[in-house]
Amino acid sequence: MATNALLLTWLASLRHLGGVWHIDDLEREITMAEAFRVMLRFEIKPGMTAGFEQTWLEVGKVITDHPANLGQWLMRSADEENVYHVMSDWIDEPRFRAFERSDQHIEHRQKLHPFRSGGSMTTVNVVYALQGCAAR
Repeated sequence: MATNALLLTWLASLRHLGGVWHIDDLEREITMAEAFRVMLRFEIKPGMTAGFEQTWLEVGKVITDHPANLGQWLMRSADEENVYHVMSDWIDEPRFRAFERSDQHIEHRQKLHPFRSGGSMTTVNVVYALQGCAAR
């Protein structure tokens, strides 16, 4: 639990300026190493990408409203047609797994399922998180 407190301290240190989040110092940034990251690969049926993007955006609040979720990103592949990736960061694995089994998450998945022709999930523990110069 102490590591989660460090992560929450780091999150509290973020400040919002002109639409951009700034990190106060590198030491706090390193605590992101304790995040649990979920990476999803979605293969979308041809002609359904616009609907998938809109539906993902509409149901995404289910995830970002969860108290253990640190944020999520939808990314369109630059290399493969009809392929998307989702990255979602969590305070820890047990809370992600609890969310994964929740009725809210099952409903979320059901809304996205008609768009999918395949996909996969990978989970990792972030070791280091360093912010690039252009983001500071």
